[in-house]
Parts: sequence; C-alpha cells; structure tokens
Amino acid sequence: TTDSSRTPHRVLVTDPRLRLERLLAHLDEVDGDALYLGEYRVMTTSGSSGRKAVFLYDRAAWVGILAMFLRRSEWVGLRPGMPRTRVALVAGGAPTHMSRRGASTLDVGVHRILSLSATQPVPELVDCLNEFQPDFLNVYPSIGGLLADEQLAGRLRVGIRGMTANSEPLTDSLRARLERAFGV
Repeated sequence: TTDSSRTPHRVLVTDPRLRLERLLAHLDEVDGDALYLGEYRVMTTSGSSGRKAVFLYDRAAWVGILAMFLRRSEWVGLRPGMPRTRVALVAGGAPTHMSRRGASTLDVGVHRILSLSATQPVPELVDCLNEFQPDFLNVYPSIGGLLADEQLAGRLRVGIRGMTANSEPLTDSLRARLERAFGV
C-alpha cells in the first residue's frame, strides 16, 4: 500500500485478524517468548536499512526456522553433549529481533547459552565472553571483526571450537581475520 506520508511497502496478510498497528503495539510489549493471539511469534529487523520489517511465524513456520538453525549447528559441529556446550550469541539489541527470539526459544537446557546484545559496548562483551568461555560463538560479521581485534590484542581470551556469522556479508578479508584470531 502507499499513501502520501509513507514510503511504499508491500504487505501480505493471510489472517484477517492481523493488523500492523496491533502488531507494532504487541512488539512494544513483548516480554520473553510471548505469542501474539496465542499463536504467532512476531519479530522485527533492526531497521538498519531504513525501515523495520515485521515478520510473523505460526508454530509450523517457527519449527522450520528452528530446524534450519539446528541443521546449521550440526554442520559446524555444535552438538549436544556433557558437559553442556557453551554457546555465546551476540545478537540483535531488541528482544523482538529474530536472533534474540530464536535464542530464547532454543534455550531449553541442551546447551549453556549466553545471549549478548550487539549494542553492548565492546569492553563489556569482552568481559562477558572471558567469564563465560564459550565453545562456540555466533556473531554478526561486524561484531566478529571487533572481537577478532580484541582477541588478537589479548584482551579477549577465548578458545572456541567453532564460529558462525550471519545477517551481514562476510568478506574474504574478514573471514581470514576471524580465522587468524580464533583459529576456526
């Protein structure tokens, strides 16, 4: 739809109960893993591209998203084990961001999960990661680059077994820096 006061955008709605204004109000109140109308997980992007996108997932769609995450985890060697594997995620800053909602849903005790915000100051991230000593690290490439610099400078001291990067381009030069810093 388009009106004179807004940038053009596309909307696909298959449930007539869904209205953008109500979804946005729900997002302002989300606490934990709350569902909209008892059946939808509502999430947003950060809006870094200029406009936040709003996404809804019913149970079946959310199970598909989680299956994709678990499959990708298997590819990089992240498997359940004892003692529990320590996984640190540096995710979106808002509790409504997909990275935070996914981490919240998957935090059921299989792994020890530390969920940090990409908006936290780097020294704070470093302190938290040094204390937690993750086995695996999931980051945005831009944050991964900052953490690689901290690791190379000796302020970050983690010995991870694996790392995943998502949601942003991972350049060849950044990949090489991550590999140099973390050995993975």
